[in-house]
Amino acid sequence: GELSRAAAIQNVIELAAAVLQPIAPTSELQISDASAWERACEESKLHFMVARNAELARIKIFLRSALRRRDGAQGGRSLYIAGVPGTGKTSTVIQALDALRSEEGGRQFKFLGINARKLSKPQRAYTLLWEAMTGKKCAPNRAVSLLQKHFRNTPATKDTWVILLDELDFLRSKKQEVLYNFFEWPNQKNSNIVVIGIANTIDLVERYLPGKINSRVSIDRIMFLPYSTKQLQEIISRRVDIVSNHARACTPFCVFDEEAKRLAAKKISGISGDARRALNLCRRALELAMERCEPGGKGYTSPLVRMQEVEAAIKEHGAVPIDFAMRSLSLVQHVLLCAVIDDLRILRADETTVKSVLEHYYLLFRTYHRKFPFHSVDVSGRREGDESVPSEEMLLVALKGLKQHGVISMSRDEGIHRRIQLEVAAEDVMLSLRDHEPMRSILSRVNLNFSAS
Repeated sequence: GELSRAAAIQNVIELAAAVLQPIAPTSELQISDASAWERACEESKLHFMVARNAELARIKIFLRSALRRRDGAQGGRSLYIAGVPGTGKTSTVIQALDALRSEEGGRQFKFLGINARKLSKPQRAYTLLWEAMTGKKCAPNRAVSLLQKHFRNTPATKDTWVILLDELDFLRSKKQEVLYNFFEWPNQKNSNIVVIGIANTIDLVERYLPGKINSRVSIDRIMFLPYSTKQLQEIISRRVDIVSNHARACTPFCVFDEEAKRLAAKKISGISGDARRALNLCRRALELAMERCEPGGKGYTSPLVRMQEVEAAIKEHGAVPIDFAMRSLSLVQHVLLCAVIDDLRILRADETTVKSVLEHYYLLFRTYHRKFPFHSVDVSGRREGDESVPSEEMLLVALKGLKQHGVISMSRDEGIHRRIQLEVAAEDVMLSLRDHEPMRSILSRVNLNFSAS
């Protein structure tokens, strides 16, 4: 009856909302055991594998060659993959490895996946590698010594390991010895490891290891370009098709209009080419479509999500995906974000520290606090009427809020020396805050131009 059909449609819509939720990167797993490997492979099958056939083929060619070669002097046992976030880098690598494991007659290997962002310090990677290879735990200083000795005297019959280093930026250290060791070890004679490094920075290797890398280490490179409109539309369609395959009970109900999918893809491809952002936009359009339907399943139309819902979602986000998150931040957090941008600009670096950001915040506070009362707004946005300088404890809570909104990332170690990276484009911050008059003077300090709107 009509009631059962409405209930079935409701189930389909709930499934669509779940399917359009971007999957967390498979690199969130520290992969060293069979169960973690299986979860990573299953996630990567749904993750952004669309339109990455060429990159997948190149990674498989590299791996086949690297797994056959045990004499690192010939090179070809290190691969660096770079590209903007949300372009399927990690998932494509996982799929390539899974395919090679399944090939008949293919060389078997052991695998360790390390997400450098989750390490308390870069040297912890040594401990994880030594523990995976031997089952023994030890401190980083001891582990690197044992690994150096191991790779100098590796028997030719030893098992081959493929090491995936994701979020490679977080392996940077004062002397860059961690980055150097991981890319140098595969080149030692009879080395039994193949290293794949993944980062968002295109020239990270050249920037931080220019002399050493060029002279001693051979690294292959693959760039992941941002998704095009056509590719993003295919990604969205693939997710929606999963829903369609489960919607037999209420056929011919359609969730997404084709033109609506095309509009969402076109908007995001023009900004970043990030598939996660495209799915977030579609999910918000679905939520807006649901708001016009009556409780109990009445008012559903087919297709449910049309052009006007996508246009409303775009307008709500200000045509900039970060805008939705920025609206949830307090004034204190806006200024903290400006402090991060200012610090990175001055340092000409990809990361800074909590200590340095707090120093920049207080500099901005002293410069602008008389122009508007951002000092009297706490992290929740409530006005307290207290015109004292914000405490360090308050600012640390505000920074954690920025991290929770995905605007910045922070290393896992504690204290004021935690490393901070900006997870959004500075230009997106500018566009998001361009109509926020008090913030214009602060952002002008960090060389963001507000003349263009």
